[in-house]
Amino acid sequence: MNDVPSNFEFLAAQMADPRTNWSLGTFGAIAEFARDADEPLTLSRSDVALAAMTGRGGIRIEPGNGPATGCDYSLPRVPHAIVGTIALHCAY
Repeated sequence: MNDVPSNFEFLAAQMADPRTNWSLGTFGAIAEFARDADEPLTLSRSDVALAAMTGRGGIRIEPGNGPATGCDYSLPRVPHAIVGTIALHCAY
């Protein structure tokens, strides 16, 4: 999937879902964002960014529209399965 508006909507829905956990990393470093369903959350959204903030930390995503920006995702084939993955490709 490479349609930036559709990707943005998908990411916004995942950001609002307390069952979604985020792991971000590069060589030698990793960051994770997870929250409990009853944990206070501040969601913010603009035309260019999504953010979620709890008392323990936060995450912000600013999807670009350059040629290398994309979002590939696969959701479980079995209803109510626990595992799904999202891979964001970023150019810098």
